[in-house]
Amino acid sequence: MPVSFRFYDEDRFCNDFNALPNEAQSALLTYLDRLQVQPDCPDLHTQDYGADRFAYLFHTQYVVYCHLERESTESTGQVLRIEILSVVPLK
Repeated sequence: MPVSFRFYDEDRFCNDFNALPNEAQSALLTYLDRLQVQPDCPDLHTQDYGADRFAYLFHTQYVVYCHLERESTESTGQVLRIEILSVVPLK
C-alpha cells in the first residue's frame, strides 16, 4: 500500500514545483511515485543523513529532501508517512 506524503508547506511546494522546468517536474513526480511504494529502497536515497532523513538528486539540477516517519523509533518500523522537507536547486 502506498505511503502518504506530508509537504513542508503545501503552497510553497506548489510554487516550487511550478517553478521547475517541465523535465524536472516529470522527474520529481516519477521519483515520488517510486518512493511512495518503496520508501526504504536504498536506491531512492542519494544522500543519507541518518534518523530517516535523506536527499535524492531527482534531476541534474535539483534535489529533494525527505524524512520517513515511522510507527516506532526503530529504523525498521513501518513507514507511516513521508515528509517532503524541501525541493532545491543545486548551486
